[in-house]
Amino acid sequence: MSLPATYATTYPKYEPCRMHHELTKVLLLYIVFQIFLAKDRSMTNFDKNKSFTNEAEILKVLGHPIRLKIVAGLCTNECNVKHIWECLNLPQATVSQHLALLKNKGIIEGKRDGVEVHYSVIHPLARKLIASLLSA
Repeated sequence: MSLPATYATTYPKYEPCRMHHELTKVLLLYIVFQIFLAKDRSMTNFDKNKSFTNEAEILKVLGHPIRLKIVAGLCTNECNVKHIWECLNLPQATVSQHLALLKNKGIIEGKRDGVEVHYSVIHPLARKLIASLLSA
């Protein structure tokens, strides 16, 4: 049995990676606003002076599922790149690219231990976001 020709236009192709990426962004935005609202529940007006530039940059970087997994793992354990790519079952080059971006944005830092570099999360907002995601 074949599908009618209008089916393809009515129901666009399912794109799980793109949908997962967008869902991750929405979830992160929700969590950030919950964190800021929890600070001051009495605030009823928008703060015209708050730009949220730094927060938006962190959300943008953490909006990728692989980077989110890396940061979540590094929040609990400091570890090297080999351990990360083995745990996530990803190519070493892919993990290294994501680690470089996270490091450049100030979310993680690397400490050299002989020939190995051990990474850990240093950005407090990233830690809060991961804690909120894991407690949900």
